[in-house]
Amino acid sequence: MLSDEELMALVDRAINGSQQGAGRVSKSADLRTRLQGRPAPAQGPAVEPGECGVFQPHSAPTSSADLDMNFAAGVLTLTGAWSREAVAFVLARSAPRDTVVAADFAYADEQAATCASFRQASADSPPTTIRLLTVPELGERAYALVSSPAAAADTAPAASTVSLQVLKGTVSLGLSRQVPANPSDDELQSALAPLLGLAQKLVRELAGGAPAAAPPASAPASPPSEPASAHPAPAQPPSRQAPELQTPEQLARLLQGITGPNGSPAQVLEGRYTPTAPATPADPAAPHCIYDDAAYLASLGGAATVVAEIPGTGQEPYQISLRLIGLPAPSPDGSAFDRRAADLAGCTTVQEQLPSAGSRTWSPLKHPTVDTSGQTGYAVVYMLPDGTGVRHVLVGARKGRLCVETETKTLSDSAVQQAADGLAATINKVMARVGG
Repeated sequence: MLSDEELMALVDRAINGSQQGAGRVSKSADLRTRLQGRPAPAQGPAVEPGECGVFQPHSAPTSSADLDMNFAAGVLTLTGAWSREAVAFVLARSAPRDTVVAADFAYADEQAATCASFRQASADSPPTTIRLLTVPELGERAYALVSSPAAAADTAPAASTVSLQVLKGTVSLGLSRQVPANPSDDELQSALAPLLGLAQKLVRELAGGAPAAAPPASAPASPPSEPASAHPAPAQPPSRQAPELQTPEQLARLLQGITGPNGSPAQVLEGRYTPTAPATPADPAAPHCIYDDAAYLASLGGAATVVAEIPGTGQEPYQISLRLIGLPAPSPDGSAFDRRAADLAGCTTVQEQLPSAGSRTWSPLKHPTVDTSGQTGYAVVYMLPDGTGVRHVLVGARKGRLCVETETKTLSDSAVQQAADGLAATINKVMARVGG
């Protein structure tokens, strides 16, 4: 059985490895304090068929019921992209083996066939359809599933969640991430693949012996599912000077107290440095109207970044995603952000390159007028050919070496301008903190 500290070190080693700042591990002691006053729901969700209720993956601590086991929780981004769908949550829990099996793996093999698809409902969330997914041999026991909430009247389907639960010795590993609504089987397998890879890494670490000490403490941390006050604190590369806004910690401080149009506070999810690559001049002959976020980040030459979100509410269900970038020294041919803004300004359709290979088309692309305090910027709205009717709204601005990029969604053309204005107002709140 592993202690909180050993589990923290295990998760940190798996999600960060040699890449400082790729993910964040919360301090279990802080989480325990926060969870003391959060009782578990008096009644669990209703499951049909009832025997399928044993498939309940667990990837984030949520109540005082989690205090019965030792645990460590982490969050990371899986790709260079920055949407909520790129964020993964990890929870490692440890207790006597019988306790772990009873909590997370109390199912017979035949139940996996019986429960290939089942439904779940609770008082505070819409009915959810759950499907078990095929997983390779992993650990001593493993299962994966996708949870797809039903759409309420006059709203688009909510995002689905892919979850993975793995048993290794006295440790239960829970991992999850979001995927777009109504995913295809190929999309589900692509979404599951990085979770499987991370779980394999954790299992290998367990097989080799857990690290003896926890990672150095940084800022006080919140649960990964509710990181309202957490600030990422990756180690700074030894060769890097630290001018203003050139570390993830400095960027995260800009978001303290920032709220969105609905009054919800910004929640920092992750801080890191973009990969350092040799600087290459902009190519005037490069194809236009291509949105390749991984290539964009790679072109920033080791810039500090922070990813955050402002949660949605009942009246405004869609969250706002934010990314702050502290640009390195100015490039003679202009920043990658300025090139992105100029390129988007002339497009009526855009081809987005996906991190998992492949692409998708943004069409039609429209350009709402917004007021930001940036020196350069962009505002676009588009739809995807997925039949959901969701309008994706993106607004970005640069002021000096600070870039702020935001994204949200809405369901009607009439709500687009209000959504874009809300993103611009959020950007302006951040920009106001860096002076002239």
